[in-house]
Amino acid sequence: MSESGRAGVRVETGPLAAENYSVGPDHQEFYANNIRAGLSPWDASLHFGVIVDRPHVVPSIEERVTVRLSPQTLKVLSIIVPAIAAQWEQRFGSIPLPADLLPEVAAIRDAFAAADVASQAKNHKD
Repeated sequence: MSESGRAGVRVETGPLAAENYSVGPDHQEFYANNIRAGLSPWDASLHFGVIVDRPHVVPSIEERVTVRLSPQTLKVLSIIVPAIAAQWEQRFGSIPLPADLLPEVAAIRDAFAAADVASQAKNHKD
């Protein structure tokens, strides 16, 4: 079910998503312009941070929050995020990515794909 929200569109999932939605007293909102991802057999983790760029200092990344996801929530997210990006581009135009970022993103994608192939090969041996 989709419902308009403060930032545009809010996509809700789950049997009680629309009926019992509220923002808890400890809710926090973070801005991120950097992300790392990790996987284990039990969950996935997304580590969000910001690039800190101070004069005369090498830029660094300050991690702000880690979100751990069940495999099922990760799968739902993998469906929702491309749809949100496509809708953003329809409304506001293409999302530019720095040219030097594309090879890095492709390398990350390829590393996860290689790890998946290695894991499947190991499972076939066992």
